[in-house]
Amino acid sequence: MVSRKHNYILWITVVLMICATVAYVIGYNTYIRKYGNQFNSKVTNYNDAIKVKNSVDRENVSNEIDTFKEKEDEELIDEEDTSTAVFASEAEKINNRTEFTTIVIDKKNKTTDKDTEDAPLHLIGLTKVQLAKYYEYYINNLPTEEMAKGLLSVRVMNFSEDEVVIQKIYDESTVLYYITENDGLVKVYYSDKETLYESTGIFVEDLPPIEQKNIKNGMYVENKDELISILEGYSS
Repeated sequence: MVSRKHNYILWITVVLMICATVAYVIGYNTYIRKYGNQFNSKVTNYNDAIKVKNSVDRENVSNEIDTFKEKEDEELIDEEDTSTAVFASEAEKINNRTEFTTIVIDKKNKTTDKDTEDAPLHLIGLTKVQLAKYYEYYINNLPTEEMAKGLLSVRVMNFSEDEVVIQKIYDESTVLYYITENDGLVKVYYSDKETLYESTGIFVEDLPPIEQKNIKNGMYVENKDELISILEGYSS
């Protein structure tokens, strides 16, 4: 009796273990089917994302490198062009074979003259930059002759070792004169009040009181025609 009961319990235990095993297998397979696909999908998506990111990063880095190279190339080209231009400009100098052409524009008389000659000795050896600086100084320190003719400007129009072309513009109508007394005489200066234009030989004391006062105070005259008219009035 006891033996039959023991066998019955053993059989029940085996059946339960088999059922538990089957249930575990079924449950595991169900879990794998349900969540395994999601996991694989996530892994696939993650790997794809990594691939895309790496691809984008490589592309961005490549683009940045290309952009940098382009900028470097552009800067190098600009530097080469600038250096070449400066070198070419500084390399060319006026020599004893250079033709020197001067274009003279007279605004008062509305004429234009052109004259070509050998380069002046004092300009031989100058570069374009040095020549421009020379004329800048020249226009600010005009000789009396140029001041009298009303020189307004000087420009370097063309520069090479073969030919230099400069342009001078005159307008005598813009010349200012300054009349004043010096040593009892009427004297005419240019507008700088220092460069003597003419010593008239007219005694100030021989003029009417109002004219004496004007001359002693000093007065500007706008152009040569007006100056001639005033001096003729003093002499009459």
